[in-house]
Amino acid sequence: MSQRIDYWTNENGHRLRWREWRVERPKAVLFISHTYGLHAGIFQDCALEINKHNIGVFGHDHLYHGESDPATPCSPNRCQFHCFDDPVRDIAERLRTLRHEYPKIPIFIWGHGIGAVFAIRVAVEHPNHTDGLLLESPFINPSETAIGWHKTFGAQILSFVVPDLKIPVTDPSFYTSETKTLSKLLADPLCALRLGMSTNLISLLSRELKKLESTIALLETPFWYVEMRFIESKPLKWIEERSPAEAPPAPQKERKIRQKKNSRHSSSNRNHR
Repeated sequence: MSQRIDYWTNENGHRLRWREWRVERPKAVLFISHTYGLHAGIFQDCALEINKHNIGVFGHDHLYHGESDPATPCSPNRCQFHCFDDPVRDIAERLRTLRHEYPKIPIFIWGHGIGAVFAIRVAVEHPNHTDGLLLESPFINPSETAIGWHKTFGAQILSFVVPDLKIPVTDPSFYTSETKTLSKLLADPLCALRLGMSTNLISLLSRELKKLESTIALLETPFWYVEMRFIESKPLKWIEERSPAEAPPAPQKERKIRQKKNSRHSSSNRNHR
């Protein structure tokens, strides 16, 4: 149950850092959609804890984040989405792959912050790709969250003149109230908690959330809303209740291989006697 990392290439030719924490014959799959400024690798401890419940965990670093293209950690475009269609499409593509690999078990999305916005869109636009959403502190109203209405309004005006101007919109403590965890995030070179958002991104986010008001009415996928890490609360049990009591049997081909191995072992025992 250790982390395995790789890259995969999306439709636009950008390489995204892929991370997975597999378990043998899982009874459910959880895909991580992280928030702005973070990366999927920070969920290592959570993923290992979730693995203990026989749930496989997967995720990638969104575009411009972590170790994904097209912006490096030192790039001025670091973490600055230019549209939200691309990260939504990337998540849907990976869920399609996971659904093909695990056709008989439920697949959930853990959406954190802005990642929860992506999760909601995926569930509405690709309802067959997921069986449930876990929305942790969803960033669904910037005027009432870390950005504030005054910065949102100002950014919308400035985006026409200086679209790349970055505004410090979130205090690092917004990400977590745990001092030890916060220190770890601030020391992580792949995180960008103090970077700020460009006026263009704030304006884009505001428009996206206005559209979300009508989109969310179309959401038919079951979801659980929490304001804390869900492994410390009831949503993890919620996943288990929506998963089979036991993992599905191994594919037919795999069972045949096991049967052959067992028969060879039995023959060797008889010959030995």
